[in-house]
Amino acid sequence: MAGGWAGAGVGPAEVMAIGDNYNDLEMLEFCGLPVVMGNGTPGLEDRGWVATLSNDEDGVAVALQRYLSPQGVPSPAQRPSGSAV
Repeated sequence: MAGGWAGAGVGPAEVMAIGDNYNDLEMLEFCGLPVVMGNGTPGLEDRGWVATLSNDEDGVAVALQRYLSPQGVPSPAQRPSGSAV
């Protein structure tokens, strides 16, 4: 992942990833804003990452609206840890 983003001039801190299973761990650990789906695999949310709603509740859209707003992505200090989006 890092090679593709670096080529575009984007660092890990500028990347948001949304995942729901352990196959998403590498992606979630790499990015600056990891978001876990509400219907994700049990235990994935235990890492203190932001949680969003389930896919049945449009969790991806909710996370995108919250963090990709016109105000921009919040700095790491502004990002909630372990809270729902």
